[in-house]
Amino acid sequence: MVVTIIGVEHRKGDFVDKKTNERVVFDNIQIYANGPIPSPTKEGFALGKAPITEKFQNDKDILESVFGSVPTADDLKSMVGVQYEFYYNQKGRLEMIKPFEAPLSKKGA
Repeated sequence: MVVTIIGVEHRKGDFVDKKTNERVVFDNIQIYANGPIPSPTKEGFALGKAPITEKFQNDKDILESVFGSVPTADDLKSMVGVQYEFYYNQKGRLEMIKPFEAPLSKKGA
């Protein structure tokens, strides 16, 4: 799916889980994007873009899997305003992000 990245955020902190009363520490990267609207239902239709938020752990192995290498803060900032392709696995989880390369158009076609 081709999306335009509109924001990237590094979220780090902790909270107390209300069910278990245990402290939970988190360190995540969140990516905000505009992507295609999912297929409309038979009851209606839509035109435009839908907001997408993807979150994953700020873990070296996960970052290498998603980006191909561990991105720096500047790498993440440079993504904003640029089109990327999001690849999802069969479970609907974000698996890989690659810069979008538009196909070359044939002149005169």
